[in-house]
Amino acid sequence: MRLFDIFRGPHFTPVGFGLSSRSPLDAVRDAWPGPLRTCLIAEAGTLTDDNGHAADAYGITGEAMVLVRPDGHLALTVEAHESAAVLNYLEALKALPPGR
Repeated sequence: MRLFDIFRGPHFTPVGFGLSSRSPLDAVRDAWPGPLRTCLIAEAGTLTDDNGHAADAYGITGEAMVLVRPDGHLALTVEAHESAAVLNYLEALKALPPGR
């Protein structure tokens, strides 16, 4: 089991690490019209999985936001304040042909 498998479902999940990601998470949720779930991990760098991997094993080195795809894989890792990058990524997906 991978760390982000817990977020599998019919939606993308922005996950914020650190309290500075609270407002950007809210901004993504408020701006995105499609199905979306958000999650805030208040203490950056403290999340571990069954194998004891630290959050930095996923490229998270402090206050950050990751976008988890519906299949549980990471789509994007950005600094906590970069809500625009998350929205741009999601918007770009809408431009792809169906089934891609």
